[in-house]
Amino acid sequence: MQVDFSILPFSPDSAGQREINAWYVLKTAMRREVLPEDPVFSCNELVQNRLAFDNIYESRDWVAWDSSEDVMLGHCMAYTSRTLLNNKTAIFAIDVLRSYRCQGLGNAFLRLITKAAETSGRTLLRGYSNDRCAAGAAFLERVGAVAVLKSHQNRLLLKDLDRSIIQRWLDLPDESAFKITVKEWRGGIPEEHLQEITDFYQTVYDAEPQTEGSERERYRYTPENVLLGEKKCLAGGRKRIIVYAMADHNNKLTGLTEITWSPSRPSILSQGYTAVLPDFRGKGIGKRLKAEMLERILRELPQAELIRAGNNNSNSAILNINTELGFRHFTATTTWQATTETVKKYLASKDE
Repeated sequence: MQVDFSILPFSPDSAGQREINAWYVLKTAMRREVLPEDPVFSCNELVQNRLAFDNIYESRDWVAWDSSEDVMLGHCMAYTSRTLLNNKTAIFAIDVLRSYRCQGLGNAFLRLITKAAETSGRTLLRGYSNDRCAAGAAFLERVGAVAVLKSHQNRLLLKDLDRSIIQRWLDLPDESAFKITVKEWRGGIPEEHLQEITDFYQTVYDAEPQTEGSERERYRYTPENVLLGEKKCLAGGRKRIIVYAMADHNNKLTGLTEITWSPSRPSILSQGYTAVLPDFRGKGIGKRLKAEMLERILRELPQAELIRAGNNNSNSAILNINTELGFRHFTATTTWQATTETVKKYLASKDE
């Protein structure tokens, strides 16, 4: 039986409380499907995270309501980077409540997304699926999208951590001619270090290999867009520790790692950005930084039970470090791409 629904534009920053409440119910339902073991985030966190997101991305949203307009059945968005010039890609996300799938909502959303992408001059669509929600991958395959990247979120249970590894890694790097000093920041990056961090991010990004089959746009880091990323990272009251290494011989930033967490869910830590400059790799700096961070976690965050880390399958250096620490597979995410022409052909076939 086909469900009776209506689709309307939606804007989280101007929606009324009734719409926000319905959106929150939908998003928590989707979250429970993928992460049933997690505590639920608050409505305020959802809104604050989205407002921070909108500082970086230009987005258009639509929501599907049931016939009474009491229940939000689904939500979709198409968004593009405000900082990537000449970008050909629009990213999209579609959420539909489990009991209302395969009833036309996904296709209806996809029509709006494709039209919005082409209106903004985008010819490539990118979406994501999670292995805990098989419906997402099945839908993207039917559309004609191609899987271009697989990444995993791995999990370390702190109770299972072999603490002897920390002690060994705290002695790195073991080259007598190369020494580092380890320091830390709490919360945001200090303003006086903003340009240095910007240059660090750019150097690491420029050294990344091209992923085969994935369209990569040239990205230029600036202090301004780094600050926007800072706001997004700390939105909703999230906390952060950054541990970084300075080379003693030239006082140059050589590597850093970070963790974040929500005070409302202190048992779950998220492993954020971890990188070492290309010229300083292979010396054990990454392991040292991980050990320094774990030492702080064990000493200062007694409520922490686990750390989750997202890694692309191609990042073998970080994967090897995490595997040695005891990180194990938790969930997997697939990145999909399709041209707008491919999607339009699929949608046209549904109208026949």
